[in-house]
Amino acid sequence: DPLGNPAPNLSIGSSSHAEGIGTTASGFASHAEGRETRTFGENSHAEGQNTTTGDAGDPSLGLNAHAEGEGNTATGRASHAEGGAVDQNGNPAPTLASGDSSHAEGVGTTASGFASHAEGGTFDINSVPGPVASGDFSHAEGLITEASGQASHAEGGFNTTASGDFSHAEGVSTEASGNASHAEGGGGIVVFIIDGTITILLLGPRASGDFSHAEGFETEASGEAAHAEGNDTTASGQASHAEGFATTASGNQSHAEGRDTIADGSSSHTEGLNTCANGKTGVHVMGKMVVQPQEIPIFHGISSMVIPLYLVILMV
Repeated sequence: DPLGNPAPNLSIGSSSHAEGIGTTASGFASHAEGRETRTFGENSHAEGQNTTTGDAGDPSLGLNAHAEGEGNTATGRASHAEGGAVDQNGNPAPTLASGDSSHAEGVGTTASGFASHAEGGTFDINSVPGPVASGDFSHAEGLITEASGQASHAEGGFNTTASGDFSHAEGVSTEASGNASHAEGGGGIVVFIIDGTITILLLGPRASGDFSHAEGFETEASGEAAHAEGNDTTASGQASHAEGFATTASGNQSHAEGRDTIADGSSSHTEGLNTCANGKTGVHVMGKMVVQPQEIPIFHGISSMVIPLYLVILMV
């Protein structure tokens, strides 16, 4: 090696090839090149520096795998790991492709699901994990993203997670936990640093209902097939829709739009400012309610007395 120490190359596997400095080709028909690279899987290829294909203790791993870059490992069959090197603090941040047919690239990424793909990176591997694609056929990219659901997709940054099967989370601090759900947009991020450990509080759009959709800023769609969009809206009823600012659609098939409106009756519709369906079914409430300071009902956390300025109720 450059310091004068012996660094022989070893071609151990039949039909294997080792070249460079201190490389080892143990797998059948494997190829190790570069510096201190190791190939244990059959027909595998390791290049770069300190890369590994397969596992010395399990000859079934790393078949047809490819590892390149610095410090990376490809143990899945037909997997590919590339990138690696170090984070901004100089800590080793290798990539790992452990799922069969998986692909990991970037800095500190992990692709453990079958046919999964992880790309992106991290600035501090010790406290901020890189993208993780653990679900089969999943895709995670960006910074602090995780796709754990089957065929899920997480992209963006800062705790964006897609845990539902066939879910999609994108943006900043979004979460798609319902099956076939979609969360996109952004929200507030609260970061706690205690004794060097970073904890991130998720405040972005959340789509927890199956087939739900949450988009915008700090929206939540928890009902099945619910849709929440805008700013601080909540759609908890089945097939409900909340849009605007601080609106709530809790009734099944309800629709709340405007500002500080509540559609809590089944098939109800509220719009305007501070309107409420009062749990009635099939009503349409629109207009504006003015605030008087006599009494204290609660509308989205605001203490007030609500008197209708004009109110139209249409029975559907």
